Amino acid sequence: MNIPKIPKIPTVPNIPKIPKIPTIPLPKVPPTTPLTPGTPKTSVPKAGKFVTSEGPLFIMYRDDLTKGYEMFTPMDLSVDGEYVFPLISNAMHTVGEVKVTVKKGMVTAHPQMFSGVKLTDGILTFFPDFRAVKTISPTKLKSVDIPFDLPVNVMSRLGVDARVLMYINCPVRYQSNAPSIQPFSLEDPAYLERMYALIDLMD
Repeated sequence: MNIPKIPKIPTVPNIPKIPKIPTIPLPKVPPTTPLTPGTPKTSVPKAGKFVTSEGPLFIMYRDDLTKGYEMFTPMDLSVDGEYVFPLISNAMHTVGEVKVTVKKGMVTAHPQMFSGVKLTDGILTFFPDFRAVKTISPTKLKSVDIPFDLPVNVMSRLGVDARVLMYINCPVRYQSNAPSIQPFSLEDPAYLERMYALIDLMD
């Protein structure tokens, strides 16, 4: 009896070896990560260097006196009362106020600065009118300086009549981005309204 031959089992072809996957190095993570991102540097407007009481600009009437933003405040000292005027720094910021008390010819000026504003003693004086002003330089007006918080008979001491121009010019230091500082604009309608009301008091 013939036994059939067992067919040969085909050999399995050689399976190519799986290539090794190269290891990709991961970027190094810094050991510490900031909790909050850094804040960008922004430019803050510069602060002014002096203050004057709010009113018209000298340069509006006398450009021979200054090229800057010094202001003066017209007043009528014949009318008793308490008057409050903003203190303006270089026509950029409102940094405080001055309370002027007039009582029976005696005048007392008291400055009240906003938080963080440092005022240095400068000049407080009164001119009879803008035509009589020879200088507005504080260093040249020491002889007619009137101390703050001291009652003075201005008309008698300075030889002026009741209608005067109050002039304050004091060095000041502050941070322009402080919450207490208020921006000021010469084009502000409220300022212009107050200014023209003061101009009516001028001789």
